[in-house]
Amino acid sequence: MWPILFELGGLRASTYGACLAAGFLAGLVLVRRRARVLGLDPDRMQTLAALLVLGGSLGSRLWFVIEERQLMASAPWRALAIWEGGAVWYGGLLGGIAVLCLAQRRQRAPLADLGDLFFPAAALAHLCGRLGCFAAGCCWGKPTDLPWGVVFPAASACRNPGVPLHPTQLYEAAAESVILLALLAIWRRRRIRGEVALAYVALYALARFSLEPLRGDGGALLPASRLSLAQATSLALLALAAALWLRARAAAARVPASARRRPAP
Repeated sequence: MWPILFELGGLRASTYGACLAAGFLAGLVLVRRRARVLGLDPDRMQTLAALLVLGGSLGSRLWFVIEERQLMASAPWRALAIWEGGAVWYGGLLGGIAVLCLAQRRQRAPLADLGDLFFPAAALAHLCGRLGCFAAGCCWGKPTDLPWGVVFPAASACRNPGVPLHPTQLYEAAAESVILLALLAIWRRRRIRGEVALAYVALYALARFSLEPLRGDGGALLPASRLSLAQATSLALLALAAALWLRARAAAARVPASARRRPAP
């Protein structure tokens, strides 16, 4: 684990922060290249990307505060203590979707096209972010006796140091890699607007639902359920993505073949 990338004088650069920055820049390159294909202005999309980061950051922090509401009730000031860490991807995802919905009219672009443009970039950024999580020791897994179990030092963010744990950060990074490749393949044969975005939501929901039982930092189970909040959210998003995809397919089928125009590849 390498929580500190480098130290120069009194200035420290964290590996986690560097991974987040790399993910944003890589995603931005992807967005700018794809924007012109959809007839969108790359500069406007770059500005929107910055707003998505802001909305996602607020959403991820709000979700964390809700999950840790008992801790926050005893020390409300900690809701603003972002330097202590605390962010949840699902909150960031919903925050980003909210920004896209608000920006749709101003950008004069279909929401489905905006989703298809930004969700592959989100998968790429999330992949880099999970590598940063591994370096920092956050989002750790449960104890394991498997040969690839990882031991985090006491100086890391892991609250279970010195014990072999599932490298859930790397599991999710691998899952995001597969998802990204799938989205790039779907993009090349895209026939329905929003198909790429819905594929991301569905595939990530499946991955998160499957990996959640291996995480050691998961929240409490929902009342009268064996599911965590993240798993319940995964099921809800999977159902929503499937319903929206079926609706889009049905709507496309009602359009006469002579009037159909394939979305930009």
